[in-house]
Amino acid sequence: MNLLMFAAELAESLSKIEAGWSVYPQPENPENYSWQRVKHTDGRVIWFNCRKEKWIFTGRSEEGIACNLPNPDVSMSISKTPDKIAADLYRRLIPEYNKYFAECSKISQAHKAYAEKIDAIRQQVADLLKTQPRRDNQFYVNGWEFEVRSDGIAVEGIIPADKIPEFLKFIGLQQS
Repeated sequence: MNLLMFAAELAESLSKIEAGWSVYPQPENPENYSWQRVKHTDGRVIWFNCRKEKWIFTGRSEEGIACNLPNPDVSMSISKTPDKIAADLYRRLIPEYNKYFAECSKISQAHKAYAEKIDAIRQQVADLLKTQPRRDNQFYVNGWEFEVRSDGIAVEGIIPADKIPEFLKFIGLQQS
């Protein structure tokens, strides 16, 4: 069975119920890949393959998004037509998958917001230290280590004994 050809039939059948589905082939050697995909214009992706005379379908999050939730899945007989499979997917998989997809989208937005916040702090620290931002969130300057965190920076280093009062005053632990 050619899964890529079936993906085209399935996308057409799914689009009869809800417009926007298309084949979403694997980038490498799509004709010989054991799992195939169809994708909706809103980002939902259904993966499928055929094992032991059964179709296995699973809804997944967008690529690159790890939302740590179990993927919803269903299996059904290989003897069903693409139209019947599409109807069954909308009855059995899509409702649960829509909830999963919405939750993964929230998680994705939270990850993006966190990454943007870290990037802004990383750039601010790099500008102040007159160095290039680093992807590993670590900066080393004059024996000091600066680690970028979501709430600011952590600083580690050694204060010379004669500079301790000045340092304590700087961080607000000692009055003038």
